[in-house]
Amino acid sequence: MKKLLILLTLTLLVGCGKDANNENNRDSNLNSETNSNEQMTEENSNMSSDTYEYAESDVGKNPVTLYLFYSATCSHCHEEIEWLDTLGTTYPYLKIEKYEASANITFYELVKNKMEIDSEFVPLTIIGNDYRIGYAAADSEELINLFEYYSTFDSCDVVNTVKISGDVSACRAKNQKK
Repeated sequence: MKKLLILLTLTLLVGCGKDANNENNRDSNLNSETNSNEQMTEENSNMSSDTYEYAESDVGKNPVTLYLFYSATCSHCHEEIEWLDTLGTTYPYLKIEKYEASANITFYELVKNKMEIDSEFVPLTIIGNDYRIGYAAADSEELINLFEYYSTFDSCDVVNTVKISGDVSACRAKNQKK
């Protein structure tokens, strides 16, 4: 019963990300998924729609971890999880760590705080310094481009740095786009 209460509370607090244009629309979006997935604004992401420049020959030279915070009741989360599960051996340098947000609420809040993410929506996908809130199939290419980019240099794992209580600012500085 306690887990159900926590899950319901988180669903009401977190919501599902791609549906939100901004925090002002949060309440109406928590009750409905009628807004278009394509309406997510730059406020909900620090990933640009540009591609990241890198040499194809350098892709996969370094390991990369993609972190996904999701909700069990979020359809966009499940869509992203299904896509991530298809990546399999295609990207052997990519490690995927998934966290159900309500079951990991303290860690979820700590990561958001340290990375200065001020949204409560999921899915929250983090790669290096970059994050995306929400998911649509059209995001797949951008995410692939991003983790390929991070695999071309010895990047710092920001979320892991949060886990070990390390210096996030130094880690983020190391990852500045070249």
